[in-house]
Amino acid sequence: VEGLEPSRTLGDFDVKMHVKKGVISIVPEVRRYELGDGTGPAHALLVCATDGVWDVMTGQDVCDLVQARKEIAKLQAGTGGQSPPDCQPLRDLAEDLVQFSIAKGSRDDCTAVVAMVSVGL
Repeated sequence: VEGLEPSRTLGDFDVKMHVKKGVISIVPEVRRYELGDGTGPAHALLVCATDGVWDVMTGQDVCDLVQARKEIAKLQAGTGGQSPPDCQPLRDLAEDLVQFSIAKGSRDDCTAVVAMVSVGL
């Protein structure tokens, strides 16, 4: 099926290369990555987005947006005694990812979710 993207996965990295044209595999792609540098607890960002975002933005584009935001660096450094932390900077980043994708001409649905996860605990 030309142009059909699998919607039940976070990515279709190699699906089209290993499956006959017109066939969609039901086997999910699973990868495991170690987060953090092993020196202790840290906070990392997890960005999940639809192909409408990833079709027009690279991982580096997303990293550049994150690094330009001081509010997110503060969240990653700790909540400063605030419980629960203010998650508005994460919401703002997700919204901006969608808006930038639309502005770059994405022709697909654009959805993004940004979460902060603790690693190395």
